[in-house]
Amino acid sequence: MNVEIVPATIGDTVALTAIQHQAFKRLYDIYHDEGSLYLRGSDEIAVWFSRPNWYVYKILYVKQRSQMPTAGLWIIL
Repeated sequence: MNVEIVPATIGDTVALTAIQHQAFKRLYDIYHDEGSLYLRGSDEIAVWFSRPNWYVYKILYVKQRSQMPTAGLWIIL
């Protein structure tokens, strides 16, 4: 097993949105928080890539030559 942290690209927005929805759905179902990350879509994540001094990274779990994103997203300001 190998874990890598690599820069995300604008092409990753759909996958990152799916991961974000999976990660925050349970909390949203409990609290119905209108500020929940579960409610944010691909268009909002795409904006992150255009912000100056923002860097978006994805965490990859690499197993036998295939790369599978894990349930993680890092944003570094």
